[in-house]
Amino acid sequence: MARSCTNIRDVATLSALMTQHASTCPIPKKDSVSMQQLENDSFDLVMKQLRYDLQALKVAAGKRANWESTVYHTKLQHKVKRHELSVEAGQFFLQNYCKVITSETSDGMLAEFNLHRQNVINRLRLDSSACANFVFINWLAPSTLKSAVQSAQTQFASHSIISSEHNFGAVLMPIFTYKKGQLWMLETATLRSLAMAGLNVDHSWHLCFGKKSDARDGRPCTYPGRLLLHPTAKDHVWSTCSLVKTGRTADADMLHARDMIQVEDVRMDALPTSVDDDHSTVQGAQKYQQFGLSAGTKILDAVIDGLNIASSGALFIVDINPGVGNLFDAYVAKRPSVNFNLQYVCIVPDAISAEWFSESKVQMLAAGHMDGNITIPGHTVGAAECPSDLLEQELELPKLNIMVSRKDLYPEVPGTVMRQWATHGVFGEEFNKFLNQLHEEYGPLLEQKDSPTETKTGAGTTEVPQGKKRKPSTPPSTAKRTKVDRAKVIPTSAKSA
Repeated sequence: MARSCTNIRDVATLSALMTQHASTCPIPKKDSVSMQQLENDSFDLVMKQLRYDLQALKVAAGKRANWESTVYHTKLQHKVKRHELSVEAGQFFLQNYCKVITSETSDGMLAEFNLHRQNVINRLRLDSSACANFVFINWLAPSTLKSAVQSAQTQFASHSIISSEHNFGAVLMPIFTYKKGQLWMLETATLRSLAMAGLNVDHSWHLCFGKKSDARDGRPCTYPGRLLLHPTAKDHVWSTCSLVKTGRTADADMLHARDMIQVEDVRMDALPTSVDDDHSTVQGAQKYQQFGLSAGTKILDAVIDGLNIASSGALFIVDINPGVGNLFDAYVAKRPSVNFNLQYVCIVPDAISAEWFSESKVQMLAAGHMDGNITIPGHTVGAAECPSDLLEQELELPKLNIMVSRKDLYPEVPGTVMRQWATHGVFGEEFNKFLNQLHEEYGPLLEQKDSPTETKTGAGTTEVPQGKKRKPSTPPSTAKRTKVDRAKVIPTSAKSA
């Protein structure tokens, strides 16, 4: 072989041998991929992804439960704090604009009232000569009182009115007694006791109601009353008020028996007055004693309308025998519309009534303050809803491989995956078993509320919109048949003739 040869195929002998060997030696081929193995790997991957998605949804559900619990407690704390602020406002109102006196003697009533009156005048720097007392006595049912307590109330009313010619009062006369035929005797005894105490009871007035709350109700639509005036007074601050001039109030709404309440012992260790439903309703004397918020408002309207009191003075409303505090409720509603200082004083005979009055009225004031119906100076109403900056942000939905991402975290398998594997000849049974486990644990699949293709028709039911219905064909004729008299029918042969 020549040394100058650069290609081995230039040598004829070697080129022939290489060609012969290349044509006879088999070429090695790679193994073909098994389709069954490919399906196995694909199904295993789908099941792993579905189980991963299911575990991610369970973790997200736990985190959401913790988030919802945190948000709920945050909102609850906001409501509790808001209620506590309103309760503080109610307590502030009672301490500054109301006084509850507990006494069964006239001397004790007078001592506490005069001390409170002087403290208010000094604290607000009022003109004592421009202040007046309005004494209101509710004796609609005197049987609820002890005779000694009623006598003490009479003496207190007499001293508080006679002390100044600017003072005046009103009493609601008895309309109820347990003994039939003796109401006139009770009225006479009441008038005699007031007149003997030195009060002028010549002028009468009436608390009027538009109609009865129930046709079976025995309460009258007009409650009689008497004005309690200074024996020698003529023209003073009360002489121009509507109650003195007209002798009546505007028509009020009669309080329904189901809306009545009663004084209870509010101590923690106190037992209920009765466990019988028949005794839970207010009956008898207590029913006749209550007149309601509407009537109390009409009474104060008639008293204050036309009342001549300077802005430097004040009107002290003294509620003797307040019962459940109907006049106090009216006082709270009337106070913001008056251009002079208005104070409320109530006198109760025992500590149980005083404690119930304070507790119940604080709750009433707190509820009205929270609703925005009652305005208390220096106390604003908290926000009804919890501020969003105090709440934790809602968690994002987990990122899933195959399952549909739903807001309710329901493990929904896409329809394409279900159609591919649910009817598979080899893996269909295992896939359906997985679906059945989801159904047993999470229940049936529910459509999401924001689905645009379905419309809510009721609780838990959906209605899929359908296509237009075909217009029904014209119904067959339903004309009535007319009965024909055979005697009047003309034969065919006769017609041809």
